[in-house]
Amino acid sequence: MVRRLPRSDGNVFPEYVFPIISGLATDTANGVRVALARNLGDLAEVSVRFLEQTRLNCPAEYHQVRYEREMTVLHDMVQLMTSNITKLCIFFGKNKAYDVILSHMITFLNDKEDKHLRGSFFECIVGVAAYVGWTCSEILMPLLQQGLTDTEEMVIAKAIRAMSALAELGLVEKPALVAFITEAACYMNHPNGWIRHEICGLIATATRTLTTLDVQCKIVPAIADNLTTSLILIDHTEILMDCLQPPIPRAVYDSVVKFPDVMHFFKALEERKEARARVADGLLPQYGGESGTAIRNLFRRLSAEGLTELAENQLLTMKSHIVKLNKYKAAEPKTLSDGRMTFTRKMGISHEVQLLEKQHKVDPSQGRKARKVDVDMTMNSEWQHMFGVLDINSVSPSSPSNESGTSVTGNSPPMVNTQVQPTPTSSLVEYSMPERSFLQERFSECRLDLESLQTKIKTEHSVMALNRDYDPFAYYAPIPPNWRLKGTLVAHLHEHRRAVTRLSPLKTFGSYFASTSVDGTVRLWDCNKLDGHQSINRSRQTYSANTPLYSLASCDAGQSLAVAGKDGTLLLLRIDPNSSKMALQQAIQFDPDPKYDKANIEASDGPVVDMQPLDQGAQSLIVYTTLYGGIVGWDIRAPGYAWRLQSDLKNGVITTLCVDPTSSWLAVGTSGGRHSFWDLRFKLPIAEIRHPHDARIRRIACHPTERSSIISASQGNNEVYIYNIETNHRQMALWTSTAPPLSNTNPSNHSAIALLPGISDKSEFLLTAGTDQRIRHWDLRDHTNCSLIVPSPKDHLSATNTSYEYRLIDGTKVIQEIDTRTQSTLSAHSGAAGLEVPRSGPEPPASGHIDIITDMVLCKSTKQTFVASSSRDGAIKIWK
Repeated sequence: MVRRLPRSDGNVFPEYVFPIISGLATDTANGVRVALARNLGDLAEVSVRFLEQTRLNCPAEYHQVRYEREMTVLHDMVQLMTSNITKLCIFFGKNKAYDVILSHMITFLNDKEDKHLRGSFFECIVGVAAYVGWTCSEILMPLLQQGLTDTEEMVIAKAIRAMSALAELGLVEKPALVAFITEAACYMNHPNGWIRHEICGLIATATRTLTTLDVQCKIVPAIADNLTTSLILIDHTEILMDCLQPPIPRAVYDSVVKFPDVMHFFKALEERKEARARVADGLLPQYGGESGTAIRNLFRRLSAEGLTELAENQLLTMKSHIVKLNKYKAAEPKTLSDGRMTFTRKMGISHEVQLLEKQHKVDPSQGRKARKVDVDMTMNSEWQHMFGVLDINSVSPSSPSNESGTSVTGNSPPMVNTQVQPTPTSSLVEYSMPERSFLQERFSECRLDLESLQTKIKTEHSVMALNRDYDPFAYYAPIPPNWRLKGTLVAHLHEHRRAVTRLSPLKTFGSYFASTSVDGTVRLWDCNKLDGHQSINRSRQTYSANTPLYSLASCDAGQSLAVAGKDGTLLLLRIDPNSSKMALQQAIQFDPDPKYDKANIEASDGPVVDMQPLDQGAQSLIVYTTLYGGIVGWDIRAPGYAWRLQSDLKNGVITTLCVDPTSSWLAVGTSGGRHSFWDLRFKLPIAEIRHPHDARIRRIACHPTERSSIISASQGNNEVYIYNIETNHRQMALWTSTAPPLSNTNPSNHSAIALLPGISDKSEFLLTAGTDQRIRHWDLRDHTNCSLIVPSPKDHLSATNTSYEYRLIDGTKVIQEIDTRTQSTLSAHSGAAGLEVPRSGPEPPASGHIDIITDMVLCKSTKQTFVASSSRDGAIKIWK
């Protein structure tokens, strides 16, 4: 560490360092120039420190005039580079930063061949503008508008991002900002997702900086046609992205941009739009014949690529930009960049690959005809499929034997006659057959092996992706047509002496289901008895674990059950069809109250919190979560565990678990209001969603039809939310609380605990139940089909005095339950409840649950479909 600088070293930079490195700016090696650009800002900053330190050590010699002269020398020796631009601005000062740096940076946009240099301008201009101030805004606006029509989409995205940063810093005047957004609003239809995200970010930033009047009168009208629904608040990028119209198909956009006569094309689009405007609703427009063969062929091609009326209108909004892009692309030099090495026919053979198997020796005296037959018979079948049978008798201009004297034999390398396709001059849709040329491509052996390996891997991936393709009806079917839960009580099961914690079917939509309880017992029930006159009030098999049980999962194709207890016990039970008791197959004991040790997390997992089978097939792998954040894959066929993941305890204790039906990912909910998602293919975390109010997550479940969505029930207000995993956006809310939707004011103590998603008549539904002792049916597509199925016996709420309303709040679809009873009706019910009417005989069980509902499962017999629900008082009720 240098603490005191000698006076003799004060001019080390202007006299020694900078003269030596000045020649590096024109070095022929790109790496040298890049290294200089990266470190020039640091060198300039250190040189100023040397000058300042020398001035402090020798104040008498370094007076103000000499100090300024030395600083001028440093300014003259430092060359402008694109890296560390903010440090260079501080080094030069505000005036020179405006005159020197900004004027040099503008020249970056003149380089039409280097897209990275143009992109670096928009990356660095924010730092320069922030240092210089708002005085440079008049110069920057035309440059930013020029970036909107750049030929590279990466540069367009960076230009919009630079505008967002300048607007957030307050360096753009209001009229200029509104004009830029109005001009760039059409890019909300661009096929590039990054550009759409950047323009939505710009609009959200402008909304936060402008007044509400300016936003509603100037910004909203400019973007209204690009949204699927009207929005009140547009200050969130995610909400805007979710409400965008479908973008222009990529194939359609590229074809239009590359079309030579693009003005004629847009004229035809305007005529088609006028024809649609003249036709009444419900009738198909009759388009006039587009003049020109090229235009007709282009429309025919675009229709096959996905051109719709919406895409035509979107293309018209981008007319000015597409015309400029078409002009710039037409002016670009046409170069061959297919990524292949081509050699002329005069090149010698550099490598030989034997393609033919030498089965027998051919007598040269037999002539060319015999050799031709042998070649056709012994040639590799794959080469015959790719290139056809080689005809040695044929003589063509491309044959190497004509001039070089090289004949096609079994030891010659593979050669393919190709032709460089000429750039179309009249139309991109007019093609011709390729002609023979004098170019040959020679492939090395390693390249052929690489291409073969790539083809094999792609084929295997396609087969695996096809096999794992998500079919929701395979996991949530079969449910009989027109089936819907009516709330009719079929059976009341009360063998458990304490709270029932979990229910689980042995097989998907099978007739058997199991239950666990705090009383330490596991019981197996059979729904087939409901079809006849037999009673189902007796369980088929039981097992006593002598510890409170809180987790349950079926495995081994419905032949075994995995249960976990409060004391850290993890049991695997075998179902014996010839016995009334289950047999213990495996037992694992965890420490119920371990001391958390970061160095040995596996030994301090604690008891199991929740578990589920990993797949819907053999189900030999169980996934369970532990008290201290462990997510473990347990293969019941082998000792130990198959894999282990660790959740961050800063997010809270894991409370619930959900596994994707295709076994691609899993999700956990925590007491801190976090949803954590893990990719099971790579064992990596992929996303995290936070509850808006950090409420405890009670239960999560997979969406019946959308693989990228998850259903979550949280603590308080009976909240049930549906989140999109890819965007982290809250798509839908099911609201039954009296508090305002999506608010945290006056929260209700009730919570949804049991979630049962499914599909009926190709429409997804969700059954919810919880602490309010009610079972509700939610139709996720049509709110008018939602209803209260089973009311609580403690109140007089029923399906006749409840209604459901649909609202859109901050981009979230909200289905709210409304209590339509009046105050007089409530008073009458409360008065009637206080009167005791004597009756004879024992009191029958209530039709609904009299305690908290803990879980629900769907099961079916040979004739009917039922829903089983459990409660904290130990009762299990069967509904149809």
